[in-house]
Amino acid sequence: MREDTFTSFGYTRGMSQAEILHDGAVLATMHGKEAVMAPIITAGIGLGVWTPRDFDTDQFGTFTREKARLGTQLEAARAKARAAMERYGYPIGVASEGSFGLHPQVGM
Repeated sequence: MREDTFTSFGYTRGMSQAEILHDGAVLATMHGKEAVMAPIITAGIGLGVWTPRDFDTDQFGTFTREKARLGTQLEAARAKARAAMERYGYPIGVASEGSFGLHPQVGM
């Protein structure tokens, strides 16, 4: 069974649009998802994205259920985004929960 992927944006209230765009966003992800997500975010809203290599998103649960997820997919994505914002000092955090890959029937 394939889970949907939820993406969550966390942000710091009280910042101007210029401040947010200047500082960019931290993308809390592992397993190569940044290759798909970062260019879309940058092209779509002009926001620079940085992905830390030392942030273990599996601590919030794994899609294989080797480590249980606490809460819903959306709650887990929000927790990842907020934790990365706090750890790395970014005003915006982006995270996803679930997996994505080739469509199981059409290969797209």
